[in-house]
Amino acid sequence: MGDRLKNTVDVVSKLSTVLATLVLGAAGLFVSSRYNSAQLEIAERKELGELIQSLESGNPAARRTAAAMLRYHGSRAVPALLSFLDEEPPFSDVARTSLVAIGSSAEPQVETVFRRSGPLRTKAIHRGNALYVLLSVDPDGSRRLKRSSETTLKPRMCGSRQSKLLSI
Repeated sequence: MGDRLKNTVDVVSKLSTVLATLVLGAAGLFVSSRYNSAQLEIAERKELGELIQSLESGNPAARRTAAAMLRYHGSRAVPALLSFLDEEPPFSDVARTSLVAIGSSAEPQVETVFRRSGPLRTKAIHRGNALYVLLSVDPDGSRRLKRSSETTLKPRMCGSRQSKLLSI
């Protein structure tokens, strides 16, 4: 009985050592994973801030590069890219392309820009660029936009004038 008890104690001792090592290893992996995720989030926010600052740069190449790189920051970059839509074509083209690359997560904010009113030139450029992005992201969205424009136009127009405009 003595040898059997000693063997059992030895097995339990070895198992507890192995289990303690596994638990500590798992805890270490969890903590380091959380730390790495936090560091990555901090680095992404820092890079996003630097890219947005680059949009204000006087250097056209830096501005275009910043607008192109913002696509990799997803929906967090949408407000900065939307403000770029009324720039001159080389810049607005990059912003449009980045917004299309971001995809459906940009759609609600882009649609708001499309419907927003403002000074005529800025409004036309903004709306045209916003429409391009919306239709690139969601080609079926044109039906939704047409339906909403019909309800917007109804109170202001009547008869054949309205049907001519809506058929365009």
